[in-house]
Amino acid sequence: MSCRVFLHGDRLAIQATFGYKDDCKSIPGARWDRTAKVWTYPATPGAARAIHETLSPHAFLWADDAAVLLTEAERIAEAAEKGYRDWE
Repeated sequence: MSCRVFLHGDRLAIQATFGYKDDCKSIPGARWDRTAKVWTYPATPGAARAIHETLSPHAFLWADDAAVLLTEAERIAEAAEKGYRDWE
């Protein structure tokens, strides 16, 4: 199974098969969009990181616009690891 992460309006979205329902639902900020049939999340680096950490054991694709948030999350985590305080 695979899924796709992309921007849907002003939120991150996951388009996935039913088998991922529990994983998608467990990510903080999850909302089910009945019309689009996707799970949505705040479009933030923190949400991108939570999606990546939850779904990393599975095959999934990040659209370029959503991948920007994941890159930003990695940059923030690296800065925090180094002890930088002014990384925003």
